[in-house]
Amino acid sequence: MRSRTTATASSSRADAGRCVRTLLAIVALAAVMLLGSAGPAEARGASETGTSTDTAPPGTADPATPPREAEATDSESGPPDTEPTAFADQLLDSPCPCSGEDVAESVPFSVFASGANAAQQERLAAVATSQEELEELWSRVARTRVPQPDPPEVRFESQTAVAIFMGQQPSGGYSIEIDAGCRIDTSGTVHLCYTAYEPPEDAIVTMALTSPYAFVLIGEPAADIVVHRRRATR
Repeated sequence: MRSRTTATASSSRADAGRCVRTLLAIVALAAVMLLGSAGPAEARGASETGTSTDTAPPGTADPATPPREAEATDSESGPPDTEPTAFADQLLDSPCPCSGEDVAESVPFSVFASGANAAQQERLAAVATSQEELEELWSRVARTRVPQPDPPEVRFESQTAVAIFMGQQPSGGYSIEIDAGCRIDTSGTVHLCYTAYEPPEDAIVTMALTSPYAFVLIGEPAADIVVHRRRATR
């Protein structure tokens, strides 16, 4: 009886040992599987976030960081905008002295260009005594044209350029006609006279805005020029 009891106890202990070993094997297998699955997941997470466990060597730039752009300096900026030349208005609403008895001599002139569509929209009579002033005045005539025509060739040692702008007008029918050039005395002021024509009230004209002009070359150098305007209808 005692031997049967002893055998039963031994068998029970053996079964318990087998269960413990089996349980430990299951736990070990689960741990191995868990560790195996955690490694790829961490790798996938690192690739998705763009991070890396590697560090760049000291003194080298991170390849993932874009380089900074160089800041612009004053030397790279363009030249400052220049203000257009401010011309003195030489226009006088006074009678032309070139038709009087006090005229000392006539002054030769020629009209280089005239028309009804200058870029200049304000009334002005201005004199150019240098190439820079000539180009500025000519731009007020032609800067809105494509292609822009060249300015006249002026020999400033023997010529003077005068630009006359009537200003913006409400319709067609307006024009400028140069009448005379003279001096009252041989060493004095040059007087240039013109007529500003406007259409009569019953005239049939285009209703487009116009800006008549005349570009005149005087046949001698003259810094002192006065422009006289006469108004008339035709």
